[in-house]
Amino acid sequence: STAGTSGVVYGVNGEVNYDPQSRVNTFAHVNHTIDQTRLGVLLCINGTGILNSWVKRNIAPEGISYNEMNVLASKAPIGSAGISILPFGNGAERMLNNNKEIGCSIRGLDFNAHGKHHIIRAAQEGIVFSFKYGIDIMEQMGIPVKMIHAGHANMFLSSIFRDTLAGVTGATIELYDTDGSVGAAKGAGIGAGIYKDNNEAFATLDKLDVIEPNVAKHQEYADAYAKWKYRLEKSMTGNIPAPVLSSDK
Repeated sequence: STAGTSGVVYGVNGEVNYDPQSRVNTFAHVNHTIDQTRLGVLLCINGTGILNSWVKRNIAPEGISYNEMNVLASKAPIGSAGISILPFGNGAERMLNNNKEIGCSIRGLDFNAHGKHHIIRAAQEGIVFSFKYGIDIMEQMGIPVKMIHAGHANMFLSSIFRDTLAGVTGATIELYDTDGSVGAAKGAGIGAGIYKDNNEAFATLDKLDVIEPNVAKHQEYADAYAKWKYRLEKSMTGNIPAPVLSSDK
């Protein structure tokens, strides 16, 4: 997975399958053969880190760093006290049926209760929840997401982002000292025969951290996602029943 200006989750399916609504791409992976099915499934979300950078420029205190933004956001609770942000302000999203362009919006904002820390956290949660929405599509296609590999870069530098992604998906996240450019170079090296095999190409790849889902907070993440998903689908169709949250029971 990557989470820069836009975000990507990529997995390899061992059986022939595709999304009938074409919300994710399916194509032959680099090692696909007639005898061994290896189909790449690509989820791409346009509105990812660009939302976080927009918040930094327009909402966060002037001169604040991204790390300081994360510290400020940590003062808000999981679910951002009821705020949901739909992060789709960077053009049409294939993941949303028929390349819908619904824009970015802030839902549930209370002028008397919310501050900058709530909005900053809600932005990161909204990005994560868009990942979860797309990952659910991939899982419906036969790709159970139990482990997410990512470079220690971009949105994955934020502990809020990482913990929320692990918490809402139930997947373990492994962070490596790498980024997309390094991966592309190694892939080219494998193809050009510079490396004798994959193992040699990735022998120097260092694992920096492992983030396990916080089981104790799973329901909080699930409730926040359910509220976000409800608001997303209502914005697309207008006729979605409200979710039943643990706080309603």
